Amino acid sequence: MKSINEFVQPLELTPRILQFGTGNFLRAFFDYMVDVYNLECDGDLGIVAVKNTEGSIESFREQNNLYTVITRGIENNSRVNEDRIVRSINEVISCYDDYEQYMEYAKSITLRFIVSNTTEVGIRCSTLDDINATPPTSFPAKLTKFLYERYLFFEGDIAKGLIIIPTELIVDNGSSLYNCIVETIKKWKLSERFLDWIDRSCVFCSTLVDKIVSGYPPDSEQLFYKLGYSDKLITACEVYSLFVIESDTDISDELPLDKANFDVIFTNDASGYRDRKLFLLNGAHTASVTAAYLSGLNSVLEMIQHKTFSSYIHRLLFKDIIPVVGLDNSELTHFANSVVERFNNPYINHSLENISTFSISKFKTRLLPIIKIYSQKNEYIPETLVFSLACILLFYRSNSLTELVSKRENSLPYYPVESEEITDIILRYSHDKNYNYIESMLSDKRIWNENLTKIKSLLLRILIVFENINRKSRLH
Repeated sequence: MKSINEFVQPLELTPRILQFGTGNFLRAFFDYMVDVYNLECDGDLGIVAVKNTEGSIESFREQNNLYTVITRGIENNSRVNEDRIVRSINEVISCYDDYEQYMEYAKSITLRFIVSNTTEVGIRCSTLDDINATPPTSFPAKLTKFLYERYLFFEGDIAKGLIIIPTELIVDNGSSLYNCIVETIKKWKLSERFLDWIDRSCVFCSTLVDKIVSGYPPDSEQLFYKLGYSDKLITACEVYSLFVIESDTDISDELPLDKANFDVIFTNDASGYRDRKLFLLNGAHTASVTAAYLSGLNSVLEMIQHKTFSSYIHRLLFKDIIPVVGLDNSELTHFANSVVERFNNPYINHSLENISTFSISKFKTRLLPIIKIYSQKNEYIPETLVFSLACILLFYRSNSLTELVSKRENSLPYYPVESEEITDIILRYSHDKNYNYIESMLSDKRIWNENLTKIKSLLLRILIVFENINRKSRLH
């Protein structure tokens, strides 16, 4: 069978984007958008992808940086199954093995954008960061040194600044990255003029990204037979895609990906889009996955196709969350319908166990604000929200004194994942009686930053859910 690089040839593009990250998400999300824009809108946005961590990039070189994106899912109640060879990446280099080549791009007159996806923990400084290291340890330090090289080479020319677009899944990722760079500049005792150059010439955008990229497809052999070539970098994703770019400076003319019919939104305030995703999509996950997993289900698809859980999720979204979020009802309803459609995607094996990680921490940001809105209005807190918190507390209750481990209805053990601090708290309370366990967990301010037992009737209502679930388990 042919290799992908025997099937098509790379494009000759001007290197305008330096991308930190070579993983599935950026390749199926941002790089895919750029490729469509280049070919359909006569664009010339070439990407240089930098592997930010140590490891091989041989697969990219073997395939001339070409790869296939398989888009599969449901859109407007119809199934979508499309494939596309992406040719937007000019070159892939290693920050470690090709350090000098990487730093040469700081001197590029055509470079305009920095894009990154270095995981949620990537935007952090490190005590090991050293300006003389090749490269420094953390991503912010690598970027600081890169920008400093550019500042020196162009002698502080304001016109040579860059537009920096992080896509890591943290709130205000652009501001967080900027703050890390300022911290690194001060730590390394670099000049105030360099910091002034960054402030005057560089644009730091914060982003909201939304797309499920499942990665290398399990049915790859069948796909290769259909495509007529093999591809070591093939990746699969859903149809839905949203890219919100927030900045005080309008960059839409310089990065006009929306012209290729993508849902790319340029704004100076992304909070509404962030809340919509947080409360409806992320909130629906957090409210349902632990209960579904305890019930013996394994995937989001199984959950949404289960009559009881489907009804529960619909009620949660349309009856209990949308009315109190405070955004446009029609837009929220449209988005909630898209959430249900995405949950019904038969091509994505979205594991409930994987989504359940850090559920207590997630509940604090995704669903507790909704509970507090009801409480502050002195309104009855909906059953869906009480049930979701009860199931999370039950899901994390450990059978062991030394590690988080419990059992599902089928008696198979599972190992919940939470932060180290919350894990220690759970282990301390898990062997108390139901009432004491729930009261201790709800009242611990280290978890919630407040005492949740002060919310009217919440403790007793969660206890009732606990008792009902335990009674049903004993009957089975």
